[in-house]
Amino acid sequence: MVIVGATDAHGQLLSDSERFHHEVVLAASEGAGSQVWVQGTVVQTISPRSRISAGDDAVGELVAELEEIMASEGLIAEVGKVLESLAGALPVAVLGEFNPGDPDVLRSLMEDVRESLPLALTDTRV
Repeated sequence: MVIVGATDAHGQLLSDSERFHHEVVLAASEGAGSQVWVQGTVVQTISPRSRISAGDDAVGELVAELEEIMASEGLIAEVGKVLESLAGALPVAVLGEFNPGDPDVLRSLMEDVRESLPLALTDTRV
């Protein structure tokens, strides 16, 4: 199942993708029983709010730092080296889907963080 579009739930969907996947599987099985199988879930949503731009506050500084890293081949390579050194601690199943040294994978993950982190940091609901 692929979820696409603008939604206020964007940050929540990205922050707890495992829970979202299990909720989709549960809803599908409750609705269709054993006649449905969910291969996987992919979240390709965006926040309907305008993205927080780099500003003088801490959130803006984090966003600016992420954008700087994503724009620099050298900085992305440094992040990849750090993550590759930690790869031995990851389960084999995770490594099958996640290559910590792949710059495109890292940029995609950082894009997700850039979009969801400001909302998570400024969300006043507890």
